[in-house]
Amino acid sequence: METIFSLLWSLVVGTVKFGVNAFFFFIRLASDVSEEEQNANDASYMDPWNAYSNGHISYAEYVEKTRINK
Repeated sequence: METIFSLLWSLVVGTVKFGVNAFFFFIRLASDVSEEEQNANDASYMDPWNAYSNGHISYAEYVEKTRINK
């Protein structure tokens, strides 16, 4: 009888562990975004005009990035 309870308990614990691991796997999978998608909206990876026209940088930053230093 004790063996049956031990086997059932192992089954319950194994099922719970599997469920928790599957949960975290899918959470991590959903939060993984490719680096290209992350950088697509990052002003430091855009050319100055696109960053300014999309509202990621101010006009002063646009002028600073496009100014030609002599």
